[in-house]
Amino acid sequence: MTCFLLLTTTLLAQQPHYFNKYGKETDQAKADYSEKILSIDSNLFLIVKLNKNGDTLSTISCSSLDPIIRDGVTKLYYNNNKLHYLKSYSNNKLNNKLKRFYESGQMMSIVEFNRDSVLNKCSYDEKGIEIDYIDDRVLPKFMNKPIGYFRNYLLENFHYPEKAVRHDKTGNYKIEFSIAESGSVKDITISGDKIPEFENEIARVLKSTDGKWITGYLYGEPSEMKYNMTLHFSF
Repeated sequence: MTCFLLLTTTLLAQQPHYFNKYGKETDQAKADYSEKILSIDSNLFLIVKLNKNGDTLSTISCSSLDPIIRDGVTKLYYNNNKLHYLKSYSNNKLNNKLKRFYESGQMMSIVEFNRDSVLNKCSYDEKGIEIDYIDDRVLPKFMNKPIGYFRNYLLENFHYPEKAVRHDKTGNYKIEFSIAESGSVKDITISGDKIPEFENEIARVLKSTDGKWITGYLYGEPSEMKYNMTLHFSF
């Protein structure tokens, strides 16, 4: 019975799964990319991500699939099949050297890690000359616009509570929230003047942006990122 279960798991792992650009599973006709899992041995799996043309986007070595625990090498590719990132993980933590490449194949940057802690980092131009470090972080974008557009959206869509208007109230607030890997808004915290009507309206407008974000990236992969900003409301 044990042998049968192991064999079934391996066979199921070979079946591709299809996803849209937001990472939600869909059917093949609507998919932006697919993933398939290869069983290397009983303790190691390889997740292979392919675009619609069948080109490899990434390969991820894992010691566990549920939950996913990265162990070994992760490779990310440009659309031209050239290597973009080469990363090494130990129990889900970045370890050793992370290498980033230009599309030409020339080394762009090297970051040395010890269990997610950065020890050293450097960048190079396409001639191999060392330059200021090239940031590996790409911030989330609201409706694919600069962050100033998001601030304007909040202010323009904020409906001043009638009770606050009657009592001539204004509000100053610090807002913190996260954009998940899926592009959704989460972990909203609002601090400042204790006026519930303002706080509820800020939360409503923030939640209305859910699904309108393009996720941020860190070291070439979707990554949850936090935002904080201050707002002043008056009339």
